[in-house]
Amino acid sequence: MGMEISKISNQLNVRGILLSADVRATSYDEKDKETKEATGNKVEAISGRLKLITNLETKSTVTVEIFNQKYTKDGKVNNLYATLDDLVGGLKTNDEIKALKKKDSNYKNEVIIYDKASEEPTMLVVSVFSNNKQYAPKFSTNRYVSDGQIKKNARISGGNVYIKEFDGNEENLYCDFEVDGITKSVKEEIGKDGEPTGRAVLNVITPIQDKGELDIVEIQYTVGMLPATENEEEYDLGGAVLDEVQEGDAIKLLGHVENTVKEIEVRTEVRLGRAKVTKRTERNSEYVVTGIDFVDEDLFDEDEVRDLIKEVAIREQEMLDNAGNEEEEVQSRTTQRGMLGSKPNNSKRRNSFF
Repeated sequence: MGMEISKISNQLNVRGILLSADVRATSYDEKDKETKEATGNKVEAISGRLKLITNLETKSTVTVEIFNQKYTKDGKVNNLYATLDDLVGGLKTNDEIKALKKKDSNYKNEVIIYDKASEEPTMLVVSVFSNNKQYAPKFSTNRYVSDGQIKKNARISGGNVYIKEFDGNEENLYCDFEVDGITKSVKEEIGKDGEPTGRAVLNVITPIQDKGELDIVEIQYTVGMLPATENEEEYDLGGAVLDEVQEGDAIKLLGHVENTVKEIEVRTEVRLGRAKVTKRTERNSEYVVTGIDFVDEDLFDEDEVRDLIKEVAIREQEMLDNAGNEEEEVQSRTTQRGMLGSKPNNSKRRNSFF
């Protein structure tokens, strides 16, 4: 009996202030629901990214990818489409965006919605969720090639998206997750100073289905001390994880996403006069775990997971090879013009951890 992806939890519940919108008008070929054959009709839609502030105090943000048809079943324009079309001053197509970028290399399609410096900033709250586990927003994997290597990050997409005026309740903003997965590794977190932080780091792999294709999401979760509440004492969850969770364990993780940006002041002392003071931006992305449970290991078929990891590694190698071929073609053309380039340094395929 194989894995049933639909039974593996991978769902989020997101509510945040709309910071910016990078959205566009698009279309796709309609397909018959039964035969899956193209009908010849084009379906208008909206796609893109919404950046949301999920914690006003820490300024934590998340980016949610959206895709929604323009028209509802009764032929009316979808509320989400109409709202975003109005907010950005008219949705543009990809071709229109490319033309604008050609005219002005500094052009950005992203529109800032919440401008704190404004006298009356627009504060709209976006809710992304679904009561149906199958259609809830999910983690998936974004892959791209950079410097001859595959780079990966987790992205959030799917779910029902609703936009309305912010009610002022700052405590009712969040980006919570519930994820099942297999523990790839568990270890103590070491800080930049080389000393243990007191937290644990869990690398967890979750099999998913993305756009009709089986894939995996690998996320590094952080687990630390849970502060005391009115009803519960302080609890060292990180220590408990280091004691009880092992590689290969099937677990459920509950927690929230924290993406923060801090401005760090760096002082360079001098013998005479005033120190040189510079500022740099420090970005920190964490998947913070507040609860863990062990799940039935039968939820994951170990052989299927091994095969899927190998298959994904092959796909990633093909991405590298294709990127290398494209770079070699460019290099060949530039060399003919009397310029020299360097070959990409393709990385080796990662072995299975099982």
